[in-house]
Amino acid sequence: MQLSTRPDALGVTVDSHKIVGKRIPRTDAASKVTGSAAYADDMVLPGMLFGIVLRCPHPHARIVKIDIESASQIPGVRGVITCLNSSCFDSRVRYPGQKIGAVVAVDFITAERAAQVVHVEYELLPPVYHVLDAIQDDSPIVRSSASERLNNVCSEKRYSRGDIERGFEIADVIAENEYFVPAAHQGYMEPHCCIAKYERGGTLRVWSGVQGQFNARAELARLFGLPLRNVDVEAPEIGGAFGGKTSLILEPIAVELSKLAGAPVKLRMSRREELMDSRPGPGCLLKVRTGATEDGKLIAEEADIFYDTGASPGAPAGNFNRTRGLYRIPNFRYDVYSIFTNKLVPGPYRAPGALEMTFAFESQMDILSRRLKMSPVEFRLNNAVNQGDSTVDGKQYPSIGLRETLKAAQKYINNLEKRPGLGIGVACGKWMNAVGASSVLIALDEDGGVNITTGAVDLTGVNTVLAQLAAEELGIPIEAVTVITKGTDAAPYAAISGGSRTAYGMTLAVHDGVVNLKLKLQKLASSLLGISSDRVNYKNGAVHENGRSISLIELARTAMSSSVGPISVTGSASNDTWLTDSHIFITQIAEASVDEKTGSAIIHRISSFQDVGFAMNPTLVEGQIEGGIVQGYGWGMLEGLEYHRGAVLNNSYVDYKIPTALDAPEPQPFVIEVPSPSGPYGIKGVGEPSMVAAPAAVANALFDATDRRVYSVPFAKRTAN
Repeated sequence: MQLSTRPDALGVTVDSHKIVGKRIPRTDAASKVTGSAAYADDMVLPGMLFGIVLRCPHPHARIVKIDIESASQIPGVRGVITCLNSSCFDSRVRYPGQKIGAVVAVDFITAERAAQVVHVEYELLPPVYHVLDAIQDDSPIVRSSASERLNNVCSEKRYSRGDIERGFEIADVIAENEYFVPAAHQGYMEPHCCIAKYERGGTLRVWSGVQGQFNARAELARLFGLPLRNVDVEAPEIGGAFGGKTSLILEPIAVELSKLAGAPVKLRMSRREELMDSRPGPGCLLKVRTGATEDGKLIAEEADIFYDTGASPGAPAGNFNRTRGLYRIPNFRYDVYSIFTNKLVPGPYRAPGALEMTFAFESQMDILSRRLKMSPVEFRLNNAVNQGDSTVDGKQYPSIGLRETLKAAQKYINNLEKRPGLGIGVACGKWMNAVGASSVLIALDEDGGVNITTGAVDLTGVNTVLAQLAAEELGIPIEAVTVITKGTDAAPYAAISGGSRTAYGMTLAVHDGVVNLKLKLQKLASSLLGISSDRVNYKNGAVHENGRSISLIELARTAMSSSVGPISVTGSASNDTWLTDSHIFITQIAEASVDEKTGSAIIHRISSFQDVGFAMNPTLVEGQIEGGIVQGYGWGMLEGLEYHRGAVLNNSYVDYKIPTALDAPEPQPFVIEVPSPSGPYGIKGVGEPSMVAAPAAVANALFDATDRRVYSVPFAKRTAN
C-alpha cells in the first residue's frame, strides 16, 4: 500500500510516469510458475561425473592420517582429494562438518559408497563453543587473535562519541540488559549446487547458483592462478539466496575434482549439509546499557556486541554503521567483536548483522519508553534523527524518512480496534544500500527493440525493473525491451546481487546507458536532417526538431544500412565506496496475543512502514517487504540453529522450524516515499530492511500483551508454558 505520492528525484510526480511506478508483472514469471526455469541441478553435461564431500565429525582436531586406498579401488570411482593433495582442505579441523576431502565417481551413489570407506585418524584438540569462554586467557585457541587483550578475536572495533560516564551520571532512567540471538539459516529452497568443467589449456567454466558471477570468477581465478579471461562463471536460475550464496562453498572443490578426473563434475549439498555447513546468519550476544532523561531524551548508550564467527571470518561485524544511528544520542560507546569458536562459519543473511542488533536496541527503547510513561512511538519521535543530524560515523544525514515512517505507524495504531489481550509492539530499523560497480550493454534491433545485457544475477525481479526504466526513459512500450542475464564471458561487469544494491546500482547503469543511447540517436537524426545535434531532442520514442520527427524504429533501420551500423552503447555506474549516502528506515507494528489455554504466542499481523524512496514497481516492492517480514518473524519466533559440542542438532526441516503459510502472521506492507538524493527517480534499496525489526516488534508486542519481557530468541520456546 502506497501512503503518499511524492515528487521524485527528477522533480516529476509519480503520477506523470507511464511505466515506472506501475505494477508491471515480472518478465520471468512464466518460466518460474511453469517449471521451465533451469537450475544448476537440472543441468547435465556430456561425460559429467558426480562428487561427494567428506566431513569431519569432531569440533577440533588435527588430521594425522588419511587412507583412501579402499575408496579408490571401488569401480566407478575416478579420484579422491584430501588435504594431502588439495589446497581446498585443511589438516586442522575446527568445527563438526568441516570438509576434509571429496570423492568423484560416475554417479552420486558410487561416490557416497567410496566416501564411507575413507579412513581418517585424528588427534583430538580441546574445543570452545561460547563467545565469552573463547575470549578468556585460558581458552583453547581456534585461530590467532586480532586483539592483544582477548583470545580468539577475529575483529574488534569501537564507535564512540561524547562523554559516556557523564551521560549516565545525568540519566534519570537506565536500562541494562543482555540479549541473545542464535545463528539462523537463510531457508532458501534450492541447496547449493555447482558444475565445474576444467579444460586442457587452463580454461575453466563453472555453472553455479551464486549471487555474484564476477566475484566468483575473480576468486576462482585467484585460487587456481588463472587469468580472468580464462574463467567463465554462469549463474542459472537460483532458488533463493538471501545472502547465503555469496561465498564459494563447493565451487573450488568441484574445480579440483574436474582437473583430477578430466571431466565436468557436479557437486550438490543435501538439506542436512546445508544446515550443518553453509553460511547462516551469525549468532550474537549483546550487553546493552541505555540512559534517558525524564523528559524523554536519550542521553547515553553503551554496548558490548559479540558476534560468533565460528571457525573462520564470516560474521558481518563491520556493518554497524549501516544499521545503527536511528536516534540522537550525544554520548555513546559501542564495542563490536567477532569471536572465533569451534562452530560452523556464518555469513550474510538479509541485512547482515542488523536483525541481531535491532532486537536488542529496540527492546531497550521499549523498556525506557514504558518507564518514562511515554508511548513507544512518542519516545522514538522525541529522539529520531532527521536531515542534518549526525550518523554514527560522523557524517550528516541527507533527506531521510524515519520520522515519516513513525508518524504513519502512529496513525495506524490510532485506527486499530483495541481489544482485551491484544499487545501492540513497535520497533524501528535502518539499513543502507550499496552501489557496487555496475554496467550494461544496450543494443538496438532494426525493428526498434531494445536489448539490455547484464551480468547481475536476477534474484528479485530486477530485470523487470531495468526494463521499466529503459521503456520509461525511451518512451516505448515495455514489451519492446528485453533484459537478459549472461555469464561472465558474455556480459559486462556487475557487482554481487545483494546488499540492497542490485536495483539501485543497476538502474544507475541503465540510466547512464539510455542517456548515451539518446545522444547517439540524436547525432544520427541530426545528420539525416542536416542540422546540428543541439537542435534536436529525444522524446516519446522519436527524435524531434521544429515539427519534424524521426521515430526510434526509423533510426534503427537507417543505422543498419548506413555507415553508422548497428547501434549499441554501454552504461555504467559505481561509487568511491561500497555504500551510498542513501539511508533506509522502517517502523514495524506487531499485533500479538497469548492463547490462555496453551500459553502459546499468537502473532496476528506485522505491518511494515518502509521508506523506499520511490517504488519503481509497487508489486515487487511490496513482495520484498512481505518476504522480509516473514523471515524476520521466523528468526524471532521459531528459528535458530541448536548445537551440541559444536555440531548442529536440528539439521533438517523436521527439526529446524521455518514458518509455513499457516504459521506466518499477516504481513502488511506500507510504502512511504522520501526520495534518495542520488538514486534514479529517487529509489532506495528495498530487499533487506523489512526483516531487521520484526523480532523486536514481536518481542515488544508480547510484553504489551503479557507484561513479560523476552531477551532471547526464538520466542516460541520462551512463551509457551
